[in-house]
Amino acid sequence: MTALVLMALSFLVLAMLMGARFRRARDEASDLERRARVSRELVRYALKGGEAPQLAVSSRIERKVIVEVGLDTASIIQGEPKTRLLAYFSEIGLDTRLRRQAVRGPLRDRLNAIEALRLFPGEETAAVLRKLLNAKSLRIWQPALRTLMEIGAGPDMFGLLDLAARPGAPQSYVIYQVIAARAHQNLPEALNAMLSQQPGVARALLVRAVGDAGADEALAPLTAALLDADPEVRAAAARALGGLGKAEAADGLVYATTDSDWRVRLRACESIGRLGLWQQALSLEPLLHDPVWWVRFRAEEALRKLNQFGLDSLQEADGMLNRDAHAIKPRNAAAGR
Repeated sequence: MTALVLMALSFLVLAMLMGARFRRARDEASDLERRARVSRELVRYALKGGEAPQLAVSSRIERKVIVEVGLDTASIIQGEPKTRLLAYFSEIGLDTRLRRQAVRGPLRDRLNAIEALRLFPGEETAAVLRKLLNAKSLRIWQPALRTLMEIGAGPDMFGLLDLAARPGAPQSYVIYQVIAARAHQNLPEALNAMLSQQPGVARALLVRAVGDAGADEALAPLTAALLDADPEVRAAAARALGGLGKAEAADGLVYATTDSDWRVRLRACESIGRLGLWQQALSLEPLLHDPVWWVRFRAEEALRKLNQFGLDSLQEADGMLNRDAHAIKPRNAAAGR
């Protein structure tokens, strides 16, 4: 009896799985047909005008397809066709529905709405996205910030640093992209923000972004950042100076090789090697004996990049190690006796 019950349950579960698979295949086929139809109607209307498409924007599934196809279409058309398409979206109330959907609903729908709102720049959209910046979840406020920046309504650099100091933000590449874009757009503001009292983890992102901007006027502020009280900022400055590509950074990087924090010494090694500062090869020799293995490794790697000058330093260091080893052996032998 028990075996029959188990067998019946097994067949029931199998039937349910087969049914779910069939429904999924049917839905996928239907979705492809719907997508093709919506795409065809939107492109036709955008390019030729005439009678507006009859799309069921009130349907969640249809609206999702409209948004996805609309984003793709709007990114490849310009001028009057794009203006006509966006006007149609507003006429059917898509912008209003997206602003409402961005605030509540399933996470995936909210994220789709936040991304799609870049099609509707304006104060109403900006107000909704600014409200989302107060969300606790990084998965919500980070996409909202990106869309705000894309529509030209994002915060200034000081506001971005406030957001960058929030939990999880410093590890987000999107946050760095936003800060870097703002620094490239307004370097004087970024240089001024480097002097702020923001947490070091946020200022370290800014220092890196300033270095990546590659402007000559960043050399002095980045060199000054090597004296910052926060080791994360100093390490970021040593790294940024290497990316800046200026030989004038040599004195600051030599100073950084003696920093008390191993991360700063490591970044200084990398930058000296990256810039090919062969005149500073001697400054890397002490780091071949650094207590931190990674620093020793980067110092040797940097010296190998400095051609013969670096190789000479490595050979000399190897000679010192061999002499020390020979001096230790007789003492050990004497101790053994």
